[in-house]
Amino acid sequence: MQRIKILLCFCLISLLFMCKTPHALPIDENEEKIFFGAGGGFSGIPIEYCLMLDGRLFTKDYLKNEWIQIVNVNKKKIRTFIKSLDKQLLLNYNLNQPGNRYKFLNYQKEGRTYTITWGKEGFNPPQEIIDIYTSLNALRKND
Repeated sequence: MQRIKILLCFCLISLLFMCKTPHALPIDENEEKIFFGAGGGFSGIPIEYCLMLDGRLFTKDYLKNEWIQIVNVNKKKIRTFIKSLDKQLLLNYNLNQPGNRYKFLNYQKEGRTYTITWGKEGFNPPQEIIDIYTSLNALRKND
C-alpha cells in the first residue's frame, strides 16, 4: 500500500512538471507577429511564413489549413526586424502593387495590421523592403 501511495505521488508530481502554458499561434489575433511570403502564378497558392516574437517560425500548410513550426530564430534577430519595421517600413509605406506573382510583408502590432504587397511589372519597392524580405527568407534556411 505504501508503494502505491509513493508511486501515485510521483506520477502526480511528474504531471505537474510536464504542464506548460500554451504558446500563441499565428492565428492568435492579439499577438505581435510578422507574416511574409509570396504567391500567385499558375497555382495561385501562396507560400506563407509567420515569425512570432518568441522566436518560432511557422509555415502555412494550405492543404491541411494549419501552421507548422519549422525553426526557432534567435530573439536578437527578431528585435532587429521589429526595429526596422517599426522605424521606417510598414508604418510609413502604403504599398499595394501586386502582380501575377507577388511578395508580401505583413506586420501585426497592437491590433493593427500593416501590409506591403509588390510584384507588379515595372514597379520596384524601396530597397529597405527588399532587404528585410530577403533577410526574413534567410531565417528559414540558416537558423
